Amino acid sequence: MHVLRTAEDADRLRTALAPGAGVLVVGAGLIGAEVASTALRLGCDVTLVDPLAAPLVPALGPELATWLHDLHTWQGIRTARAAVESFADRGDLIEVRLTNGCSSAPYDAVVLGVGMVPQTTLAEQAGLEVERGIVVDTGQVTSNPAVLAVGDPARTRRESRTEHWEAAQHDGARAAATILGTDAPAPTAPWFWTDRHGRHVEAVGHMESADRTVVRGSFDDPAFSVFGLRDGYLVAAAAVDDSTAVRAARRMIDRRVPADAGRLSDPSVNLRSLMRG
Repeated sequence: MHVLRTAEDADRLRTALAPGAGVLVVGAGLIGAEVASTALRLGCDVTLVDPLAAPLVPALGPELATWLHDLHTWQGIRTARAAVESFADRGDLIEVRLTNGCSSAPYDAVVLGVGMVPQTTLAEQAGLEVERGIVVDTGQVTSNPAVLAVGDPARTRRESRTEHWEAAQHDGARAAATILGTDAPAPTAPWFWTDRHGRHVEAVGHMESADRTVVRGSFDDPAFSVFGLRDGYLVAAAAVDDSTAVRAARRMIDRRVPADAGRLSDPSVNLRSLMRG
C-alpha cells in the first residue's frame, strides 16, 4: 500500500513499479493520473478506479476532463467508476473489493491518491480559526495577528485551498511583504500543470465559475485549448500542449480584459492581440 507525499514515499513506490507488476491506483485526480501513466510506461499492468465519471471537472470543465480521463483507456489502462470497499492482505499480494460489487485480481501494489487533509493540529492548539484549513487574510495573517500561515493548509475565507507549488510560493511572498510592511505582490489567477501519457496539461483560473466555454482548435489536434467565460470576461483556461494559450489567458484574467468568444476560439487569431480587448 502506497501514498505519495514525500521523497521517501516516491523511492518506495519506484521499487514497486517493476515491469509486469499489477498496480491498482485509487483516485484519478492529478496524483493518481500521473502515477497510473508512469506505471504504465514502466511496464506495469495498471487499473485505475475513481467514483467520478470524469475527475477534475471543476478545474478543467467537463469536456476536457472527460477527454483526459478517457486518455487512460486509450493508452491501455483499465478504468472503473467505483470506490474501494475493502482491502485484504494476501501475503505478497493485496485483494481489493470495489463498491460496484466487483472483486479485482490481487495486486502487487496499491497506490492511494485520494486527496489531502490539511494539517491544522498546531493551529487548533494555538486557538487559531480553522475551517477546511487555516483561515488567513490576503496578507497571510491568521485570526491571531501575531501569527501567519502559508502553503497547502492555508486558505482565505473566500477561496478554497490551492494545492500547488506556485500557490505556496505566492503565499510566501505575501507573508514576507506583511512582515516587512511593504506592498504585497499583485494577486494572480491560480495555475497548475500536470503531465500524463506524454501530454502536458495546464490550467488557470476558476473553470467552475464560467457560464460558457469555447474550444480553440479540436480535441483531435496535437495542441488545443478550452476557455471559460462569464459576463464577457475570461475566468479560466485549460490547454493540452499549449502553454502559450494559458499564459495569454492568465494575463487577460488578471487584467480583466473583455474577451470575445469568437476570436478566442479562432486558431488564426494571435492571442496577444486579444490583450487589447
